[in-house]
Amino acid sequence: MKSLKSGMKLVIGTLLSVMFLMTAQAQESPEILAKQKTKSFKKTLKLTDEQNQKVGETFLTFYTKLQKAKAEGVDPAERKKRTQIAVKEREESFKKILTTEQWEGLMEKRKREKEHARQKRAQQNQ
Repeated sequence: MKSLKSGMKLVIGTLLSVMFLMTAQAQESPEILAKQKTKSFKKTLKLTDEQNQKVGETFLTFYTKLQKAKAEGVDPAERKKRTQIAVKEREESFKKILTTEQWEGLMEKRKREKEHARQKRAQQNQ
């Protein structure tokens, strides 16, 4: 009976360790997230090489700030405040980097995505 309990503890401990590692891997680094978003922007907005570099730096700064707030374990209200500030800074940076046409294209894309998400939620609530 004792060996069965010890074996079960070992199995449960191993499973918990594997689950922790899988969760850690699922949380992507700011560098990976920035690279993914920059690639998407380059394709969608047809960025120049200079714009691409600046957009990448902007995304890296943004995701690093979000990760820092999460890692510091700040309360939800403070985290929301920090996120809003980071979003505002990111958007101001994009306005400086992108041409008027690119910025308008980005706003239109976001508008379509928001509408699509709203429609999807409405369908799920029916």
